[in-house]
Amino acid sequence: MNNFRFSNYKGSISAEYITEGEREILENASPLVERLWDGRLRDIKSKKIIYNHTSCLYKIIKPSGEELIIDTLTECAKIIGVSVMTLSKYLDVLSENNLEYTAIVKGHKVKRVKIYLL
Repeated sequence: MNNFRFSNYKGSISAEYITEGEREILENASPLVERLWDGRLRDIKSKKIIYNHTSCLYKIIKPSGEELIIDTLTECAKIIGVSVMTLSKYLDVLSENNLEYTAIVKGHKVKRVKIYLL
């Protein structure tokens, strides 16, 4: 809803686009996704993780102690030298020690870090 600011439209745009009834329908609609405690989003119907939405980052602690913050699981797996599926399976196992989704793979400690504040 950018009021056509990137176009050459010279007319005025009404600020109201939906009726009060439509607004109530939207406010009372059931959610489509659920937020997991580690920051990821899961589709409620299919129970699949939504990967095209940045809702978490990945922290890698290398064996040397160097810490990296990575945007995607794919990039994280590439740095460590494992497949994405392997790393994903490791991260999906709840650690009994600290109740966080962490994995130690090839000497690297990998942790999901949520980035939303809800």
